[in-house]
Amino acid sequence: MGIRGSPTGEVVFKDVKADHRRVLRTLGEGKNIICQGLNAERAVLAFGSLGIARRALNEALSYSNQREQFGEKIGKFEPIQEKIAYMFTRLEAAELLSMKAATMMKEKITDSSYAAESIMLASETATQIARDALQIFGGYGYSQDYPIERYLRDAILYEIGAGTTEIRKIVISYALLRSRR
Repeated sequence: MGIRGSPTGEVVFKDVKADHRRVLRTLGEGKNIICQGLNAERAVLAFGSLGIARRALNEALSYSNQREQFGEKIGKFEPIQEKIAYMFTRLEAAELLSMKAATMMKEKITDSSYAAESIMLASETATQIARDALQIFGGYGYSQDYPIERYLRDAILYEIGAGTTEIRKIVISYALLRSRR
């Protein structure tokens, strides 16, 4: 549906035996290795969402300054201004949280909730901003004449990749509950 430049497929290992020399680290430590990689992936993927959100916002701003309705640029209409204000504010908040998660990864702080928070907020923000941009564009946003429909398709993947939003909520709440014992 989206991110068409990145082919995705299934890899199946059946009845595979690995020599002990092929084991990374210690036997039985695979889950920890995967989780560490998943935290890094989540922190990095948040920025892909932010890129989509930024592009959708910029397209909406440009279109709002060009498109006229009833003799006025649509950017002068309060409902459009409200959408733009929320789009920008959500994007700024998501960027700040994503930067915090990236900084924590760089400093080797291993609280997995920040990576989950950053991708959850960034992906939901990208989807919402792309939807709002589509609304600003009206029927043109739904067509393939403008990139807005692609931004929306691409944004949705970030809500399910590297663990769905529902899994991210579990990671976040588990970390919070554990820290408040």
